[in-house]
Amino acid sequence: MRKRIGGLLLVLGVAFYARGQEAIISQERFASVNVCFQNWISRALNGSYQFSTPLQVYWPLSRQASLNIYTGHASAGGDELAVLQGLVDTQIFFNYHLPDANLLFGLGVNLPSGKKTLTREEFLTSVQLARPFLNFDVPNLGQGFNISPGVTWVRPFSEILVFGLGASYQYKGGYRFIRDMDKLWYPGHEILLTGGVDVKLAQLTTLAVDIIYTIYGTDRIGDEEVHRPGEKIVVSVQFQKYFGWNRLQVMARYRSRARSQLADAGGLVMEEDKTYPDQIRFFAGYRAPMGSGFSLCLEAEYASFGNPVRLELMGMGLSPEFSLSPNWKAPLRIGFLTGSFENGLAVSGFEYRIGLVRRF
Repeated sequence: MRKRIGGLLLVLGVAFYARGQEAIISQERFASVNVCFQNWISRALNGSYQFSTPLQVYWPLSRQASLNIYTGHASAGGDELAVLQGLVDTQIFFNYHLPDANLLFGLGVNLPSGKKTLTREEFLTSVQLARPFLNFDVPNLGQGFNISPGVTWVRPFSEILVFGLGASYQYKGGYRFIRDMDKLWYPGHEILLTGGVDVKLAQLTTLAVDIIYTIYGTDRIGDEEVHRPGEKIVVSVQFQKYFGWNRLQVMARYRSRARSQLADAGGLVMEEDKTYPDQIRFFAGYRAPMGSGFSLCLEAEYASFGNPVRLELMGMGLSPEFSLSPNWKAPLRIGFLTGSFENGLAVSGFEYRIGLVRRF
């Protein structure tokens, strides 16, 4: 699923402090379901699409502990691609806050409930889903058993400045991603290092900066080393300002991964060009209440991808939200992206989303 285990634990640790300058686990219970259809139109992408229904349950266990569960179902395909559909993996996150030490302990578990053993035709569809510029809600349906312990230290230095550091380790179990594989695929384990700072610029204005650095282990098929991804760094900046009940949100993100090592006759060798493109994304959204129980967010987005993709995208979106009652909300989204590859091939993407949130 889109949220990676280790990174989510660490980012959440900083967010709990930043929102209220208090080290308290949110006590607002909720369950949500989304129905999302994403479709890309381009000769280069085989008309790729995905229909997904992600589910989430958040439940505080106490003032210091919480449980977060993600699961769902997805179906994907394209003009020249086999249909890939089934349940997705179930991800469970447990957080425990130790206020006296300014620490948040986290444990993430990926249960392999999703479809992971594929036919070769389904595997080609899964490769398409994983392309980063498509930004599908569910980039893969299933993988092996993963577990990720982590810890975040977050310290408010004043009423306007909060600083955080974190680390996590992700163990990844082996699995067969193609039915007729003789040996298991063992993804390399991961180490994530995270730093973040939140600054209160004014009474209703905040700025947050987060950095996530990921170190990857070596992927194996059986005992044979076949791939070692290069280290990855993600830098995110978010500006947020309230004008009464209206909210302006501006975000920028830079993501870069070093060159990978690939299997050769003499062992692993460095690839000549990057497999994973550098990414730059900008997003701006302005949400305003439009009447009783109804609000609307206007959005704009820009994304740029380097070698080997070389693609620029820009677009806009509308995200209305209906408050059906004090405990029920219905968020919606309609989004559109358009752009072209360096060779001139045009690409357009559409997103339609409707959700339902129940607060307890």
